[in-house]
Amino acid sequence: MGSRVSIKRILDASPERVWRAWTVAGELRQWFSSQTNDLNILEFDVRPQGKVRFKSSESSGEYTWTYLKLDQPNEIVFDILDYSFPQHPEGIGGVCHVELKAIGEKTELTIWGEVPDESLRQKYAELMNGWNATLDKLNNFLKKEN
Repeated sequence: MGSRVSIKRILDASPERVWRAWTVAGELRQWFSSQTNDLNILEFDVRPQGKVRFKSSESSGEYTWTYLKLDQPNEIVFDILDYSFPQHPEGIGGVCHVELKAIGEKTELTIWGEVPDESLRQKYAELMNGWNATLDKLNNFLKKEN
């Protein structure tokens, strides 16, 4: 088993509201890309073994999530393949865990995954850093509704 990489954030919404932002196509589309409505959703099937496929206009490839676990509103687990790196046409991925925990009126969100091979640790750290900007967009999206 490899080492774990993770990122944690406090979001300005309830776990139920954050869950909806992750599992409703029209909402995911507004925050999971660098520009509003920039995300082209190719497939959206939120159920165990269901797939979500999408592509941002600025990326060179698409992303695929295959859901492994959906425990509303506490946890989403999916196998992710990111085809946006030209140097990795086979895709880079692994199992991604999204955990949601109520903290008063807010949500503590933790995203983590296991690095399967220490030689990939730097690449996984870069991928996790990419989540920082994405989670900023998610929190701003959630704040707009309040």
